[in-house]
Amino acid sequence: MRILTSSFLLAAVSVTACSTDSATNTSFQGADAEADTFVGFQAEDTVTVLDTSPGEGADVDLATDTPATVNDAAEDGASTLTDVESDAQASLDVEPTPDTATPDVWTDDVVDVWVLTDTAGTDSSVDDAGAPDPTDVALEDTSADAAADTVEPTPDVPQVFPSFSKTGCTKTVNLNADGTVNPFISPARNGQFYVSWVQKGGNLMLTWESPELCSTVEGPFQVNATEGTVYYWGGIAVVSDNQGNFYAVWESTQSGKDIAFAYSETGLTFSEPIELVSTSTNGQDPAIWVPKAGEVHAAWRGHHPVLPQYDTLYAKGTNMFAGGTFSTGLMVNEDDPQDDQVALVGDGKGKLYLAWQRFDGDLFASRSLDNGASWSAPVQVNDVNEMANVGKATFMTITPEGRVVIIWSDDRKQKSGNENDVFADSSVDGLTWGVDVQVNDDDARYQEDPALAVATSGPCKGAVYAVWQDFRSKDSFDIYAARSTDGGLTWSANEAIANDLEGDEMNPAIAVGADCTIGVAWRDSVNNENFDIGTTYLNW
Repeated sequence: MRILTSSFLLAAVSVTACSTDSATNTSFQGADAEADTFVGFQAEDTVTVLDTSPGEGADVDLATDTPATVNDAAEDGASTLTDVESDAQASLDVEPTPDTATPDVWTDDVVDVWVLTDTAGTDSSVDDAGAPDPTDVALEDTSADAAADTVEPTPDVPQVFPSFSKTGCTKTVNLNADGTVNPFISPARNGQFYVSWVQKGGNLMLTWESPELCSTVEGPFQVNATEGTVYYWGGIAVVSDNQGNFYAVWESTQSGKDIAFAYSETGLTFSEPIELVSTSTNGQDPAIWVPKAGEVHAAWRGHHPVLPQYDTLYAKGTNMFAGGTFSTGLMVNEDDPQDDQVALVGDGKGKLYLAWQRFDGDLFASRSLDNGASWSAPVQVNDVNEMANVGKATFMTITPEGRVVIIWSDDRKQKSGNENDVFADSSVDGLTWGVDVQVNDDDARYQEDPALAVATSGPCKGAVYAVWQDFRSKDSFDIYAARSTDGGLTWSANEAIANDLEGDEMNPAIAVGADCTIGVAWRDSVNNENFDIGTTYLNW
């Protein structure tokens, strides 16, 4: 049960009101026959209801039992209601005789409070419940059928996810005898992907890939403006927003060793780097998240200015394409033991989630409800203490329904050295975590360095995909994958992604395109002599 304000209730939702003449209870019956799931978001929204009154306007039974002011807003008979009640309680009652099929939009000037009881398959209701609770906000329809309505007795039709298949496009992105490391992959527009890596000699490189053509479209391009200023084994991240702008972070050696950031409107040329400033030094393991054009959230670990330890830091950049700057790095956690492997994600509505490993082998997370201005006290994520595989990747993502999923490797089942397994956990609020779930279905040694991605559109919407390096063949490292269709609670049988190539395939990265094409990149060691970047594309 959640408490929510009615001024935020169901944006542009076409519903028929039932339950009448109540100052404290109002139910809404939706237009289709499927049960829907709802999550919170912050927005000033209106409620759309079907006008079934016999006149041009529509009548509403208020808590005061007097009609509200109704003004005809359009020639089609649609009317706009202004709530004139004074007791902070609302009750909508629409007459049963049809008037017009045109929905009317009602706005409520009084902030009311509602309780949603979502029973996922039986009747649910939205009730007036008294005083506001500022920590709970609004309702968003996230059902599989994408219908905008409230909850009905019949469950949703189960979502059918695609079966696993390879597209047949597996290739080496960059043949370079000097070696390449730390691959990163992200979806671009027009069905393409861009792949980035650190090249020996200290440069961050970027190339465009077409899964359809199975070829490189553009690149490689150098992201860092000054030659040789990227730490070879350092972390990187390159992402884009929904308008096609690019953002990159990396470990820079240009002025000592810290975190650098650059942006691009084309992905072909990048801005001069901006150094992320904090009281800490020796920045490492950067992560980046971009909710919209020009707004950038970054996190990394840095050496404490006084204590002999690394701590987790956060900074926000605004108006990046109009001379904007980053805030000074905020120390989210400065508890000993020191931090490692930082992950960052957000919901695009003001909530941010940070996670990191500690050197004692535990994972911790923190949440911000005000777009990074302040952070909660850290909470432990993993069930079994001091087991995380320190120094190996920790990744985090968030589903369209708002569930945060985190993945890591640990050695809780270790029997004879380095028997690491991949584990995942999830949370609806970033602070209360569930039971750790093993993702790999084979207990071979060295299953580690996992990465995560989530599908936000298409027939695979909501699916979470994990990849990791796996030594189950006992001959070399291969790349394996698993899928979760319930927000990380359970995982599929593992699929071999790259297991028939020469040498080791390691350090995988993964991304999901708008059409559900999945891109996977990795560091490939041919006969253990040099490093290249390999890619493959899947449907799943």
